[in-house]
Amino acid sequence: MGIHNDRPTIGFFAPSVSGFYLSTLCSELRKQCALRRMDLVVILTNETTDFNMPLALDYIDAAYIAVDVLSSIYVEQLLARNIPVVSASEEYFSLAVESVISDQKASVQLAFDHLYDLGHRRIGFVGTLFITDFRLRYQALRECYAQKAMVFNENWLFDVSDPGIVGGANASEKFIAQACDCSAIICGSDMMALGMVNALDKKSVNMPQQLAIVSIDNNPLGESCIPTLTSIDQNLPVMISRVIDRLQGRLSGLPFIKSAQLIAPRIVIRESCGGADEVLLPCANNENEQIQSASYMQDCSNLALAIGGRDYRWMTSLSKLWGPFFTCVCLGKWQSQFNSSRDKERITLVDVIDGDGDCTILDSYINSEIAIQKFPPLPIATYDANEILYVTLIPITPEGIKWGVMTIIDKLDVGMDQASYNMFFYYVSLISVFMQREALTECVRDRERNALNLAKRLEVIAHASNDGIWTWNLELNLMEWNDQLLEMLGFITEEEKLCYRNMSFFERIHSEDQEVTRFAITAHLQKSKPFKLEFRMRAKSGAYLWVTACGEAMREADGRTSRFVGVLTDITEQYHSKQHIEFLAYHDSLTELPNRAALMERVTSDIRQYPDACFAIMLMDLNRFKEINDTFGHAAGDAVLVYVAEAISFTLRKEDHASRFGGDEFVFKIDANTGSEALLIAQRILDSFQGEFSYEGYEIPIAGSIGVSLYPQHATLPEELIDKADTAMYHAKSQSHNKVQLFRSQLVESIVV
Repeated sequence: MGIHNDRPTIGFFAPSVSGFYLSTLCSELRKQCALRRMDLVVILTNETTDFNMPLALDYIDAAYIAVDVLSSIYVEQLLARNIPVVSASEEYFSLAVESVISDQKASVQLAFDHLYDLGHRRIGFVGTLFITDFRLRYQALRECYAQKAMVFNENWLFDVSDPGIVGGANASEKFIAQACDCSAIICGSDMMALGMVNALDKKSVNMPQQLAIVSIDNNPLGESCIPTLTSIDQNLPVMISRVIDRLQGRLSGLPFIKSAQLIAPRIVIRESCGGADEVLLPCANNENEQIQSASYMQDCSNLALAIGGRDYRWMTSLSKLWGPFFTCVCLGKWQSQFNSSRDKERITLVDVIDGDGDCTILDSYINSEIAIQKFPPLPIATYDANEILYVTLIPITPEGIKWGVMTIIDKLDVGMDQASYNMFFYYVSLISVFMQREALTECVRDRERNALNLAKRLEVIAHASNDGIWTWNLELNLMEWNDQLLEMLGFITEEEKLCYRNMSFFERIHSEDQEVTRFAITAHLQKSKPFKLEFRMRAKSGAYLWVTACGEAMREADGRTSRFVGVLTDITEQYHSKQHIEFLAYHDSLTELPNRAALMERVTSDIRQYPDACFAIMLMDLNRFKEINDTFGHAAGDAVLVYVAEAISFTLRKEDHASRFGGDEFVFKIDANTGSEALLIAQRILDSFQGEFSYEGYEIPIAGSIGVSLYPQHATLPEELIDKADTAMYHAKSQSHNKVQLFRSQLVESIVV
């Protein structure tokens, strides 16, 4: 067994490797296997709890199950082969499967005790209780109440259907609607907490003053929201290290441990609980921060749109963006989609794509049938036995139909960029989704070629997924909308459906999106280009929904294009959630000015595109701002910052850029050719807000100091320009009259002296 005889192969079973939890588990597995020289085979089971395909089974020496995705029959088959199995849940308690799990009870206990110590006695819970982990966390909270002889009010439970940002936003709506008297909330996940914080902020709920929040996961996004999230870190790196220890131990003869092995969590205290003065720890998963960084978000959003029309061969392009990340990619197809005997199933290798290695030896296996347990033919795929292999198998099984298997073969390296690797596999997952849809269409055609037309088949799919269907009779120029699509747009009654069933397609599309939609339809009809895009559609209420659309032209036997059938899916909530997160990544939540990341990206881009253009960097600090906070309170300080930001925005020209770096520090990029021109603009900025600011009957004096540096005269790098503007600003603050100062080298010398 094993890919190589001199070292073991670990099999990892998970529904996907996307999302914070699963991507972190996979990253840590890659690191541990690389360090301990173990080959790794990852089998993605999709969204199922009874996966039983023995893919690559002959190569696996030890198995790790991320969540309860395997059928008991398949687990028994692993155990019958003397393959030790460790699970991240206790769902296989009746079998000889060890459990190494995060201590959910201890996680909630940490959160509860911390809030209790801060004086909270009305602590609620937000979660999705049909998910096991959330249910365990809620039960643990009830036990915490019992330990303190306190009574939990059922109105403090917010059970929502979505475990992410949307669910958190829904919970906040319930919280506001019932005027909940909780003083604190434990959120079952950081993504829920993010959704709740964003929604409550719009309702002017002051956090943590009015509501303290502690969540679970320690997702890197929690460090970037306002307020930053206090969270329970589940120590996933420690958990994976323990998993590998146990698998290695079992392979070397150590006995089976029946009781669950619990991994102790730790609390990361930030601002959302109101106790951030005690300790402030960084996120434990720093390697994932690159994925969440502001510079990635827009690029990733655009790339996700581009992938919609691509097949698996486009992974070569994806790999070049961050990698390379694979030696080769193989595509196999089941010999029979409906073979009932798993042991006799065979897969035909139909295609091989070379990545950063020479896999031409696999070309000789194209069109060969390979037993499912030995797919892909891994030993012959490696040209260096000393290299550690990382293999990912993605079954393409639309609606349970066995269509094919996509396999990515790569080499494990201790120094590999984990964050970029996770991003690559996120897009691989997207590609596999599109392959699932295309495979479904192909399979349905094969099964019902002479029974149903494509429109009816898509109608069946739409009913299963709540998608809307429109059919365009091109010969009669007649459009027909199905009930799901009409209901999506708000036409509910039978009278409304009858009235609007044949309305024009473009009548409902936003005017700004009509041209690109017409172009996409024309390109599909005339050049057979895939029709897949996103646009806005006007609902009955007049509001616009964001939808994603795909479609297919129907051609008759004589070649005529008779109809165009399309599928529409409402993605409004996902779109706006993504937009809001992207806005927070680039903007200050208080003043809504661009933040440091946005300005630095702007300056860097301008220098790269216009290296000969002159400009000024100005760093402004408000004088005695701490005294304003101490004397009048932080709310007054916030009001001053908002007032200053508005005054500056009104004063600056459209070609200038303002940002808030934090606290009372603002930075500007100004188009100015000379120092004297820059100083005049700097003085105009100060004049725009200096004076008395009225706040709740008080007159608060406001003044500022600005330091100026020039590109390229003083520096050519963004950070150096800011440092020199900072030096000039501190000199300006020391002057009794002149509050604007242009950088000079003598200023550095005076500071040193």
